[in-house]
Amino acid sequence: MRIILFIILSFLLIKSSFAVDSVKYDYNDALELLADSNYSEAVEAFNYLVAENPIDIKLYFQRGNAWFGLQKYDDAIADYEIASRFDIKDPEMFFKLGYCYYMRKDIDEAVKRLNKCTELDPKYFEAYLLLSEIYLTVDDYNKAVENLDLAGTIAPASSKIPYSIGNIKFGTKDYKEAINYYKKAIAIDSTKPVYFYKLGVAYGELKDSVNSIFYLNKSISKEPSNALFMYSLGYVFTIFGKYDNAINTYSNLLNLKKIDIAPSLVYKYRGISYLKKGEYDNAINDFDFALRLNPVDTQAILHRGIVAFERGNDSAALDDFNKAIEIDPLSTTAYVHRGNIYLKLSQYQNAEDDFRKAVELQPEDTFILYSMGNYQLFKENYNDAITYYNKALNNDPNYKIVLENRGIAYFNIGYFRLAAFDFENAMKYNPKLVDKLKPLYIDAKIKAGM
Repeated sequence: MRIILFIILSFLLIKSSFAVDSVKYDYNDALELLADSNYSEAVEAFNYLVAENPIDIKLYFQRGNAWFGLQKYDDAIADYEIASRFDIKDPEMFFKLGYCYYMRKDIDEAVKRLNKCTELDPKYFEAYLLLSEIYLTVDDYNKAVENLDLAGTIAPASSKIPYSIGNIKFGTKDYKEAINYYKKAIAIDSTKPVYFYKLGVAYGELKDSVNSIFYLNKSISKEPSNALFMYSLGYVFTIFGKYDNAINTYSNLLNLKKIDIAPSLVYKYRGISYLKKGEYDNAINDFDFALRLNPVDTQAILHRGIVAFERGNDSAALDDFNKAIEIDPLSTTAYVHRGNIYLKLSQYQNAEDDFRKAVELQPEDTFILYSMGNYQLFKENYNDAITYYNKALNNDPNYKIVLENRGIAYFNIGYFRLAAFDFENAMKYNPKLVDKLKPLYIDAKIKAGM
C-alpha cells in the first residue's frame, strides 16, 4: 500500500521534489515555524520533510496551512486536496479549503468544502458565517440568512452576527437597516476597522457625505495601510465634489508599500478629480498612465476624451469616444459626448443618432435627457426640448443646470411667466449667469405682465 501511495504522490510533488542540503528540519521544527507565523520558512521546512517522506500525508496538511498563511491559495488547495483524499478529517482544514476556493471565486467548490467542515463539526461558527457571506455574493439571501441563523445559535453574542446581518441588509440595498446593524456590531466590538469601513460605505450610499467621510476616516485611523479603505474614501470625496481631498487621498494611497487595489483605478479616479478642478494636464497624465496599465478602461478613455473636448481638440476627443464605443458598444456616456461633438461639427444626423441611441439604452439618465433636450433646443423643437428637460428634472430635482435652457425654450413658445421663473432660479443657482440672463428675465416679466 505504501508503494502505491508513493507512486500516486510522486507526480504531484513539483514544489517538493528537492531536499534542502544546507538545512535539515524535523517535524517539530516545522510546526514551531508554523506556530510562530514564519510561513515562508515553514514551507521550506515542509518541502524538506515531504522530499524525505512523500507518503506522510500530515505533511501536506501542515504545508497547506503554511501556504494559507502566505495567502498562496492555489498552493494551499493543492496540498489540502492531497490531504483530504487520504483521509485527513480536520474541520479547520476544510474551512480553510473552502476559504481558498472562495478567494478563487469558485463558489460551488467553496460551498462543498464548507459543508464538509460543518458536517465534521456542526458548531464550527466561522464556517456558517463564511457560507452566509458566500451566498450573499450570489444574491441567495435565503441561504445567507439560514446560515447566519445557524451561526447565531452557536455564538449569539458575537459582533460578527449583527455585522453579517448588516451585510445582508446592504446587499438588499436596505442601507438604513445596514447602518443600524453595523452600529450594533461596533457597540459589541469597536476594534474591528472593517465595521467602521462598511458603516462609512453605507452612509455613502445614502448620500450622507459627512457620516460617510467620518467613518471611512475612522476605519483608516485603525488600519492606515488598508488600500481598500483609502480608495473608498477617495472615491467618496470624488463623488461629493471634494476634489482636493480626493487627490490627496489617492496620492497617499499610491505611496503605500502594498496596494491591493488595481493602480489603474486609482490613477483614473485621481484623473477625474483633476478634470473636475480644471487641471487638465494632471488629468491627462493620470488617464494616460491608467490606460498604460489597463488599455481597455472605457471610463479612462471617455474622460480623456472629455478633457480633449474641453480644450477644443475635437479630433482627439472624437478618437477617444469612438474607441470607447468600440470597446463598449453600450456606453451611453460615450454616445452622448460623441453626439455633442457631432453637433459642434454640424454633423446633425450623426448627432441625433447618437443622442437617440443613448436615450434608447438609458432612458432615465438625467445627463442624457438634458443633452437630448439641448439637441432639440438647437433644432428649435422647443416643445420636445421642454419634455426632455422636465424628465431630467423629474429624475433629479437638484439638476439646476437645466433651468437656463428650459427657460429659453419656454420664452420661444411664449410661455413668458414660466420662462421668467426658470431664469430667476437659474441665476440663484449660478450667479455667473446674471449678466447673460437678466435682460431675458426682465423681458419675460414684462411680456408676462408680472
